[in-house]
Amino acid sequence: MVGVYLDTAWHRTVGRDSFFILPHLFIYGGGLGVWAAALAGIAGATLGRRDEFGGPVLHVGRVKLPFGFALTAVGILVIMAAAPVDAWWHNTFGKDVLIWSPPHLQLHLGAGITALGLLFAVAAQRGRGALARPWLWRCAMLAILVDLVHRGHFVLAHYTMLPHARTPDLYPFLVALLAPVVLVGALSGWAGWVLGGFLRGVSVPGGTAAEFQSRARAGAAAVAALTLAVVGLAATYHPQRYGPPMTVDELRLRSLARFPYTEAIFWNVFFAEGWPLDARVEARSEGILDGLPMPVGPAWCAPSEAALTATLPGLRFTMEVNGTPVDLTPYPLVRLPLRDGERCAWVGVASEFQRASQNRFVYTIERLVSGGPVTTRVELGVVFKDP
Repeated sequence: MVGVYLDTAWHRTVGRDSFFILPHLFIYGGGLGVWAAALAGIAGATLGRRDEFGGPVLHVGRVKLPFGFALTAVGILVIMAAAPVDAWWHNTFGKDVLIWSPPHLQLHLGAGITALGLLFAVAAQRGRGALARPWLWRCAMLAILVDLVHRGHFVLAHYTMLPHARTPDLYPFLVALLAPVVLVGALSGWAGWVLGGFLRGVSVPGGTAAEFQSRARAGAAAVAALTLAVVGLAATYHPQRYGPPMTVDELRLRSLARFPYTEAIFWNVFFAEGWPLDARVEARSEGILDGLPMPVGPAWCAPSEAALTATLPGLRFTMEVNGTPVDLTPYPLVRLPLRDGERCAWVGVASEFQRASQNRFVYTIERLVSGGPVTTRVELGVVFKDP
């Protein structure tokens, strides 16, 4: 989960990078560590240490699967499967900047399954082995519950996307610890009681049938709790509603002398196939409405400051928004260095207002080369979304 927060901050502060960045190593390395532990538990049960595991143990041929460990392993497989889905998504639809994309939600779904598996695994070990000490068992259960609530909190929140509102990872954990105080609604409390009953059931004689007084009552409680969860999700789901494409007047364009280049919509063009040499480049940019000025101007880069200075006299930018040309002559050229050492000149034009809409920005960049003028046309799909 630390890797998830770091990944969000990394993309906003540092920008896009390779797959092998520190946040991704935290996410997938941490997941592989948990998966190895789950497989070790399954291997231990299969190779003659069945008595060390509490709770139900499933049998698939000669393989013995302690329920919590098996569910944990399944959750990690869902997480790992999100990686190729994410790569396919980016190749098909372009780079996204939001939490709410199918591969991202698949990753968190797998993490939620993993957390539930760990809950059952720890609950079943109550009074056993390393968790024989009651205080240690309670701390283990609490840590996993906090992670589960924390993950749900992250999936619902966009505040970590904004550098000025970002908080250290500690504080969401502290907020999650207060969840039992906040979740006092009768229905939410009842669903939690059902989950608690199943967690207790894996560590007491008679199992869930004894905890709920019969197998039928246990099954009915599980079905009712899952139904309540699905109804709650459906009731809170509000699909994004887009208005018509924005007009130039609505954007309230103004000059901007300095800005983080990772905030500019044209930043996504740098990662599009064919940039910068193809005659026509297509890209996509998504962003939430955060009330901050959004740089919308085009840019051109060179390997060094000297090379950029030599190129600028032969550069000519044009821009149109949803078919309406925008005069770029009043706006300054802002020179900004990239993290990899390149130097870029951005047209310092920013939008002070956005609303939920799907827009088409078209840029042309004409530059003089030895053989004459060369033009690159960039067609950028820009989606503004409500937070």
